Amino acid sequence: SMERAIVHTGSVELHKRPVESVSVIEIPVENFVRKHELVLTTGIGCGNDSLLLQEFVQDIVDSEAAALGIATGRHVMEIPSEVVTLAERYHLPIIEIPWDIRFADVTEEVLSGLHQWHLSISKQSEQMQNSLLLLFLRGADLSQAAEIVKNQIGSPVVIIDRDGLVKGKSKDSENFLIKWESYAQS
Repeated sequence: SMERAIVHTGSVELHKRPVESVSVIEIPVENFVRKHELVLTTGIGCGNDSLLLQEFVQDIVDSEAAALGIATGRHVMEIPSEVVTLAERYHLPIIEIPWDIRFADVTEEVLSGLHQWHLSISKQSEQMQNSLLLLFLRGADLSQAAEIVKNQIGSPVVIIDRDGLVKGKSKDSENFLIKWESYAQS
């Protein structure tokens, strides 16, 4: 549904910013927007008032939203350059959405994507649990378990007990271990 949408700012950031939910909101923002939320708006309360739209965008920035989609063509005819500049300063992706695109379609696609992502993470977690269980049933040590976790998450792993003693570590974890020892000593 977003094929005709135009990303005005943050096209690089758009792929780096996590989206955990989606909402549709108009002014005032107050505390209705959560961190990492894709926010959709018609801008009905802003109309052609560029300053009011800038304040709205600043509120979205302050909420640490993932991105802002603005429907253009009825209440906001075009996204003012001042708004684009503000969004660029804070690396907030601004997406211009043609008026005829239904927010319900966008919301449905985002929620579907989030659901698929959660299922994927669940499946990966279950596979890792099964691998670890088989490993332990075969008598493996914690360093071998750390290696399996490292391969799954893509980062070095060190397993430490409550007293701060290293019980297992993955390959290539030396730099992480040095940082841990420095932290533990402090």
